[in-house]
Amino acid sequence: MDFRSGLWSRNSASDPWIGILRDGGGIFTSQPFSDAVEARLLNDGSGLLVLERGAAQEVGLAEFRLTRIGLGGDTVFSRVYPYEPVPLPRERVDSAIDAQAERLHRFVGERTGTTLPQWQGWVADAMYAPPYYSPVSEILSGRDGTIWLGLNPPGPEGREWLVLGPAGDPVGRVLMPTGLRVLLADERNVWGVETDELDVQYIVRYAVLLR
Repeated sequence: MDFRSGLWSRNSASDPWIGILRDGGGIFTSQPFSDAVEARLLNDGSGLLVLERGAAQEVGLAEFRLTRIGLGGDTVFSRVYPYEPVPLPRERVDSAIDAQAERLHRFVGERTGTTLPQWQGWVADAMYAPPYYSPVSEILSGRDGTIWLGLNPPGPEGREWLVLGPAGDPVGRVLMPTGLRVLLADERNVWGVETDELDVQYIVRYAVLLR
C-alpha cells in the first residue's frame, strides 16, 4: 500500500481535517491548529452561532467575528472582537506532528508495513500551521443564553474563556483548568470532564468567578 500517493490536505482555513488516503479507504484526523469557521446550535435551539476565527498572517492587531442567526435566517447580531495575535512556535508544531504521527502509526503502521518516519513526513506535509494561533479554540452556548469562547493559546495555568451575553456583549473572562473538557456552562457554574493520571474520566463542576 502506498499511502503517499493519496496524501490529501488543502492546508487552508477552510479545511479542519488531515486526510491520508489510499485506494478503497484512508485515515482522517483533525487539524490541531485549524482556524476553520465553527458553527454551533444555541443551547435553547433558538438559532445558530457562526464563528469566523481565521488566524492572523502578520503582526499587529487582528479581529475575529461572531454572528448569531435566528431560526428564520435573520441575523440577530454580527460583531467583531479585536485580539493581539500570538505566534505559533515551531516546536509546538513539531510536537503536534510527532503526536499525530505516533497515534496513526500505532493504529495502522504494523499491518500496512509503514514506518513512523514515513508517517511523520506525511503528517508534516498535510498539517496546517499558520504563523499565528487562531484566536479561538472552541465555542460553547451557555444554558443561560451566555456564549463562551475558549481563547488561544492556553497558558501555564489553563485556558482563558471569554464570556459574552446573548447580544454578544463581553461579560467577563474565566480561567479554566488545564485538561478540562467543557461540556456545559452558565454564569454561575461550569460542568466538564477531567481525566486523571490513570486515564479515568470524571464529571466535575466548578463555580464561576468572572473577571
